[in-house]
Amino acid sequence: MEVHRLNESMAKLNTKSLQAKNALRNLLRNQLELEDAINVKMNTIGIDEAKVMVLRNSIHVTEH
Repeated sequence: MEVHRLNESMAKLNTKSLQAKNALRNLLRNQLELEDAINVKMNTIGIDEAKVMVLRNSIHVTEH
């Protein structure tokens, strides 16, 4: 009887361990996706500051 309960407990722990590993894998994948998105946005901001702001600053708008 005790061996049976221990085996059930081990099976539940193994299941929880697999679930935790899957959750961690998903979190790491999400982290990589977020880091890629941040890098794209940082590059976009860099391009905007380096090239587009020069053009914007050279345009003078006069109000009537």
